[in-house]
Amino acid sequence: MAEYAAHVTTDVEHVTDEQLDELVDVLAPVAGVPSLLGGRLSVQLNVPTEHPRLADATEHAEAVVIDAIRRVRIAPPGTGRVVGVEVLEQAEFMRRLDGPPPADDLVPTTEAAQILDVSRQRVAQLAEAFPEFPSPIRRGRMLLWPRTGLREFLATWDRSPGPKRSGRVEAGAQG
Repeated sequence: MAEYAAHVTTDVEHVTDEQLDELVDVLAPVAGVPSLLGGRLSVQLNVPTEHPRLADATEHAEAVVIDAIRRVRIAPPGTGRVVGVEVLEQAEFMRRLDGPPPADDLVPTTEAAQILDVSRQRVAQLAEAFPEFPSPIRRGRMLLWPRTGLREFLATWDRSPGPKRSGRVEAGAQG
């Protein structure tokens, strides 16, 4: 079952520090973090797993924020509407928090091949074959690879020839 993180932006402006503190308390069950972005109230929150579909998670996130606004009495009835929502699976949210690697850690495919001691073509093959292979960053037509990620992959990569076997014994196999 997917877990989600949501970022909800409202049209509410002019929120006091005291109101933000009250919102923190009201939003605590969903780890909600209110802030003023661009002068408008925004809330980052977790969506409980009982809302497994993205559409349900989005609807729930909106409802939680609107309810919190009402409970803290930040906006009069009939105002305080949601103007934007971004809902991500928790894994994607965490990936984005990591951000891109520093520019001095990025290497072109030629250097990636040298680090791995393979051809440039093999770098592309490895990227497709292994989910744990670091993702490139595209700059125009050039791919840049995180040097640190390549070294981490190299440290765990089984380079022995032939197909890889799992450690389990297949049913009916003789030992």
